[in-house]
Amino acid sequence: MRDRIARMARICILLLSCLSLLRSQTGPLKGLDEYVAQAMKTFDVPGVAVAAVHKGEVALAKGYGVRRMGEPARVDEHALFGIASNSKAFTSPFWWTKAS
Repeated sequence: MRDRIARMARICILLLSCLSLLRSQTGPLKGLDEYVAQAMKTFDVPGVAVAAVHKGEVALAKGYGVRRMGEPARVDEHALFGIASNSKAFTSPFWWTKAS
């Protein structure tokens, strides 16, 4: 279970790094679907949900794959995943930028 959580954390961080492309594009992210499919394969996860907020608006919300291996329930933009204590990695940069 810990390995799966660690893999999900790595894939979330990896996907967040690609979402920085939103700053330079006005349309949908080209190649994102292929990128997510490759990341899911690399990190051996059955599904992920991706969301990006740009200038206070949801720019992208999409699910990929299934919630659990061997089960038919698909991941959508409303799927919830446990991220353990990885939220610190997401909130620390936010507060650092607000403080500076």
